[in-house]
Amino acid sequence: LKPVDFLAVMTTAERFKRRLNAAKAIQRRVRERRSTGADALRPMPTPSRSREDTIVAGMRLLEQRLSALDQTPEEIQGDGACQFRSMSYQLFGTQEHHAHVRATAIGHMRGAARDVFSVYFDGERSFNAYLDDMSAPTTWGEELTLRAAADALQVTIHVLTSEQVNWHIKYEVTSPLRILFLTYVSPVHYNSVYRGVFGRSD
Repeated sequence: LKPVDFLAVMTTAERFKRRLNAAKAIQRRVRERRSTGADALRPMPTPSRSREDTIVAGMRLLEQRLSALDQTPEEIQGDGACQFRSMSYQLFGTQEHHAHVRATAIGHMRGAARDVFSVYFDGERSFNAYLDDMSAPTTWGEELTLRAAADALQVTIHVLTSEQVNWHIKYEVTSPLRILFLTYVSPVHYNSVYRGVFGRSD
């Protein structure tokens, strides 16, 4: 396994692709080093370490949390659309409708909920630039797109993360039609949770 430089700022398309490849390499490394903790839900104290090692430890902790919750991870393709692929899998049992999920979330922000989301940006031009960029098929989704998807699709989204604290995040709606479960390896990749029955609210 080649060493991965996670300290570079991933701003260009070239660096973006490198980051995706690095995330895949870390996933392989975690699978090789998988172990079971005595208390899978509790973060373990760790010494100072590199960003790569922190991500590796986070992935292991996330796997332990899923195991303790009797959940099975579902690996999602890492092509820049992993957040939307994860939601597509939960909604439809396949990753392939990720473009529809993305378009629904962006359309909601651009239309009915424009006033709700535009306040996070410095003017209309900045917000429109964000929406145009987020519409691209390989732009990474983030907190706003999760909120928009939850509202537009009338679903509650649970995100189980590899963070040491506050690792369970909920994007709730009133009377959800579905309940979705995603996982997030901070700060690089979304996966999904295999539940057998996809996102039933009961």
